[in-house]
Amino acid sequence: MTDRTAQNRKYDAKRRAESPARKWYKTPAWKIRRRDQLAAHPTCAFCDKNGITRIATVADHNPRHNGDWMQFFHGPLISLCKHCHDSTKQAEEIRGFSLDIGEDGWPTDPSHPQVSGAALPKPRNQR
Repeated sequence: MTDRTAQNRKYDAKRRAESPARKWYKTPAWKIRRRDQLAAHPTCAFCDKNGITRIATVADHNPRHNGDWMQFFHGPLISLCKHCHDSTKQAEEIRGFSLDIGEDGWPTDPSHPQVSGAALPKPRNQR
């Protein structure tokens, strides 16, 4: 790992830790909302799409709340397992579209460049 990469990771971790929205996850209101979401939808939504049954442990904001208090406490949630939240979901957020393919062989996400006609994003190491 280069010094620059280590610097960026340290900066990102500090920025996330200092975000005012991080404190909202510790509130009783969030804990109740998370509990209710996972009770109503106990399996991972992404795994379910692929025919896998896996217990969800994360109540994820979909779409992201981006520090908006109303979205955080009242926006839609989906239940995900930790693996899907930390890999698939975050990759989709960075990329801006899902890689899911329908039975017809075409992408199912309307914002996928193949469907929308937009240019493909550059790989992270070429930005």
